Order: sequence, then structure tokens, then C-alpha cells
Amino acid sequence: MVLGNFEEEVPTAAQLEAAVDAMAMIAARHGVPPERIAGHKDHSGQTVCPGRNLARFLENGWFRARVEARAGPLTSRHKPP
Repeated sequence: MVLGNFEEEVPTAAQLEAAVDAMAMIAARHGVPPERIAGHKDHSGQTVCPGRNLARFLENGWFRARVEARAGPLTSRHKPP
């Protein structure tokens, strides 16, 4: 989805949109509600991934809102087959 050192680099608009597209597809297919989207550092104290310049889009709700807009409300109700 995205590649770079986001402790130092700022993700491009194209990288952000690609990440949203991938997350929306996965969320819709597997019924993952957007509020469950998190970064690696949210589950491990041993990493700063995705880096402060990308993490801010998770922390401020931008990713979740964009994913929900793309995937639709079915993500929280969908049950995979």
C-alpha cells in the first residue's frame, strides 16, 4: 500500500488514496468496521510504524472516514460467507 519512512517523509496524496482503496476493499469484503482500523504501533510497543507522518491520518479519523465513505455502511454489518 505505502512504502517509505513516515517518521521522516510525508505520504503523498496518491499513497494515501491507495491505502484508503485497499483498506476499503478489505473492510467491505471481510466485514471489518472502520473503527477497527489501527496501525502496527497500536498493537506493539516495539515499533513506531506507520510513522508519525502517516499515523496522524489514523489518529485524527481521516482514514476511517474515507474508508467508510468508500466501503459503505455494510462494513459493520457484513458477514463473510
